[in-house]
Amino acid sequence: MTKKLYSHFNPEVHKIESKIATVRTSHHCKYNINYHIIWIPKYRKPVLVDKVKEVLKAIIEGQCQEMSISNPALEIMPDHLYLFVGCKPTVTPFKIIHKLKGNTSIQLR
Repeated sequence: MTKKLYSHFNPEVHKIESKIATVRTSHHCKYNINYHIIWIPKYRKPVLVDKVKEVLKAIIEGQCQEMSISNPALEIMPDHLYLFVGCKPTVTPFKIIHKLKGNTSIQLR
């Protein structure tokens, strides 16, 4: 099987294979739930640069810790960002995106 190398996202840098394969346990279940989230600023304007990029990364990492979400990979480009997260079965993708986008928007403004 050949691996494709993408210029915008390199899984070998973040050692994604080992982090994705981790099966976590709870009191009554075993799970391995991961979400690949991509979002862009309005009109895809290249605003995620320099200081904004650093602050955004710190905000997202803090919110992931607060929600008990593992964050194996985060790539911030000038006009979009890739976020790969793993969470418990009780946390829905809607809750993750709602909390992350809402808090980053408020704090960056």
